[in-house]
Amino acid sequence: SFSIGESSLYEDFLIRVKTQYQWLARGIDNYLLEYYVFRNNAPQVIKYSKSMLDGAADNIKFLSYLANGLMQEGQTTEAVETYQKILSINPGDYNALLQLANYFHLTATTDEARNTALNYFEQAQKIKSTPHIEKAISQLRNDINEP
Repeated sequence: SFSIGESSLYEDFLIRVKTQYQWLARGIDNYLLEYYVFRNNAPQVIKYSKSMLDGAADNIKFLSYLANGLMQEGQTTEAVETYQKILSINPGDYNALLQLANYFHLTATTDEARNTALNYFEQAQKIKSTPHIEKAISQLRNDINEP
């Protein structure tokens, strides 16, 4: 469907199969979720992530998709809660640490928020340091120490 420039054919096909073969619904939902992630269709990512999480509440992949979709839709409180849930399941989840670090860094208006961002960046740095993380840590430390 992509090669002929009709990307919606794939989506339509999956929806028809799901309707005709109910016993395939969960598997088809997984394919639809991957399709919507690929297409950056946040509302559908949220819908299908929640559907998949109904049967696998602690699945990091589905939680990550959900958090990303929520963030794209501006539902930041729910996105942060979802990333924090990921960290409660896997405290070393690099993606969740970076997403939270970047979110708090970009929205920080208080030292408490800056400290939160710094904490997440430092945890991520222990896993894998990058120039971005090092720069952010340095900047946050300077911001916190300024009167």
